[in-house]
Amino acid sequence: MVSCILGVLGGSTFALPVVTHLSDARPVQSLDAAYQRLSAAYQELDSSAAITVYTPDALYLQPDEQLVQGRAGIQEAFERLFDWAEAKDLELRLTFEIMERDVERDLAYDVGLYTLARLREGDELGSIRGKFVLISRRQEDGSWLFHVDGFSRSPK
Repeated sequence: MVSCILGVLGGSTFALPVVTHLSDARPVQSLDAAYQRLSAAYQELDSSAAITVYTPDALYLQPDEQLVQGRAGIQEAFERLFDWAEAKDLELRLTFEIMERDVERDLAYDVGLYTLARLREGDELGSIRGKFVLISRRQEDGSWLFHVDGFSRSPK
């Protein structure tokens, strides 16, 4: 299963995969929905939307930064990134490749790769790839929220 967001290139609309599953990483639609919402928040540069995929007491482990706990601190990290992108007149596109996934009752973990592309007027200016580990918790309504988000850039 591949989840998609829509992009525009030269006036033509095309689908970009947001989440792909490699090897034995089985798709879980309700869990993949959190990735889709985070990717959409990047596309809209919306920090308020980005934090809705995190538990209230989530842990956010950015490279070369202090550990952040809670939505308020995580939102500040997204605001810095999105403000930078807006100041540079950039669009951001975030995609994920899930290499390993395990789901046990109300906890899940994913290990994978991400790509963060920078675009201007639909033209890609560059991208970075990195690794991530996410631990998610199933909520009472059956949705999933990220509880631990750790990531780093891949070597060039």
